[in-house]
Parts: sequence; C-alpha cells; structure tokens
Amino acid sequence: MVNEERVKLMTQAACFEERQRRKALAIMRFYRKDYISFHMILIWLSVTAAFFIGVLFWLFYQVENASSMILANFTDLMLVGIILIGIYLSVTIIYLFAAYWYYSEKYDRAKQMIKKYQVTLKKLNRLYEKDEISGNGVGGSRL
Repeated sequence: MVNEERVKLMTQAACFEERQRRKALAIMRFYRKDYISFHMILIWLSVTAAFFIGVLFWLFYQVENASSMILANFTDLMLVGIILIGIYLSVTIIYLFAAYWYYSEKYDRAKQMIKKYQVTLKKLNRLYEKDEISGNGVGGSRL
C-alpha cells in the first residue's frame, strides 16, 4: 500500500533537489558575514568602476569646458571635485546598503530552505523506520 504522506515528502524533497539545492548549497558554503562581505566588495568595485567610467565619458564630452575651467579658476575645479566626490560617496553608500539587505535576505532564504529540506528528510526517514518496524516496508534502502 502506498503511504501518501511519504509520497508527499518525497515529492517535496525531489522538487527542492531539482530546483534549488545547488544554489542553496553554494550559498551555504560560506559564513553569513563572509558571503555578504564578498558581495558588498564586488558591488563596491562595480560602482567605483562604473562611476569612474561615467566621469571619464563626461570629461571627454566636456573637454573644451574642462580645459578652460582648469586654466581659468582653481576654486571652480575644487568645487567640481567636491561635487563628484559627494555624488560618488552617496551612490556608493546607497548601493552598499541595498547590497547588504539583498544578500542578507538571500542568505537567510537559502538557510531556511536547507533547514526545511533537512526536516523533510528526517520526517521521511522516520516514516521508513516506522514501516520497517511494523513490517510494512516495501524494501529498498533508507535515505
């Protein structure tokens, strides 16, 4: 006779293994702090590279104005530098907060999925043991 609860648990476990197991295990290889820090460093490098590329393109576009500004007044150049630094810092801080929140949630979801998977396997194992003790086992090996 087919045990419906066991079939449900086996289906849940198989769905997890097929769809999410690899991703969740790849995330769980790291400690939470290391996983988040690694991705925040990548985000910081990406934002920095994008910002400097953007500034470089802006300078190429404004090459005539920039050359006259450099020769005309040093204080204007300082003001542009301070504005650029302010924009860079604000954009970087916003992206780092967003990255921290996103990767923290992603790590927590992966941890919950792994725990749920382990609970499912434990329930399934208990059902197999129960069937073996009562003599209703179908045969085969346990998980």
